[in-house]
Amino acid sequence: RLGVECTASKSKIKQAYYKLALKYHPDKNPNDEDAKRKFQEIGEAYQILFDDATRQRYDSQGNTGEYDFPTMDASLFFMLLYGSEALVDYIGTLKIAHLLKHVTGNGSRPKNMSNEMEVEQTYREVSLAVKLAKRLDNEVRGGEI
Repeated sequence: RLGVECTASKSKIKQAYYKLALKYHPDKNPNDEDAKRKFQEIGEAYQILFDDATRQRYDSQGNTGEYDFPTMDASLFFMLLYGSEALVDYIGTLKIAHLLKHVTGNGSRPKNMSNEMEVEQTYREVSLAVKLAKRLDNEVRGGEI
């Protein structure tokens, strides 16, 4: 579905996914059920091939359609991977996007991730509060946001 070789690196898989996801994204193909179906399929394929465990299972058993984890809705998955970065200055890195990138980055979840995410969330909130205060102060003084 992604058009990559079976020996493709994670980088090649990600590039192929991004290119096809942009091509078949529902926003670019309104009312096109075929494009919507392809977008869902490539999202599922990416999630399976990018994770080492599911990729190994796919390589050995093929596409049986039965995997031990649920795949995420393709539109949400795409937005989390690529869409939330544009909003980082306003909302910080979303917890789910951070978790998704951490897990898909190396296929495992660190034991102390909960504590690490709590610390990062506190840092995110304080950072965003400081940015907001600076922007508001600038606006109150007659500057531009």
